Amino acid sequence: MGEVMVIEESFVRLYAHDFVQMAWRSEIGQLVQEPLRRRMDDLRRHADLMQVRKGADHLAAVITRLRDEAERFNPRMLQKYADPAGAQKRHRTFLLDVAEQLSAPPTAEASPMSLPVTRRGHQGA
Repeated sequence: MGEVMVIEESFVRLYAHDFVQMAWRSEIGQLVQEPLRRRMDDLRRHADLMQVRKGADHLAAVITRLRDEAERFNPRMLQKYADPAGAQKRHRTFLLDVAEQLSAPPTAEASPMSLPVTRRGHQGA
């Protein structure tokens, strides 16, 4: 009998929510480039770990969710003076760009994709 591979919904929800929040922060003028890069690196490492533990492609599941979220837009989140049509376009573009970057192989300047090494009972130097 084959092993069942299960995508953890909480994993997908966590990362998708973080990227959606960054889209909103970007919309209100906050700088999100560095936190976005770090979070994408975190996602890749965590997805690698989940691949080992669960055997399912969690990175692909987050990418799919981001593409779905790009089509959802809640204008109530906008500031009063904002242009809803422009904000919707920027929201969609932001999330689709994140999904595209995550779909591509990691770049050379990205953090290494190896899993962290842990040692039980190891005392610091």
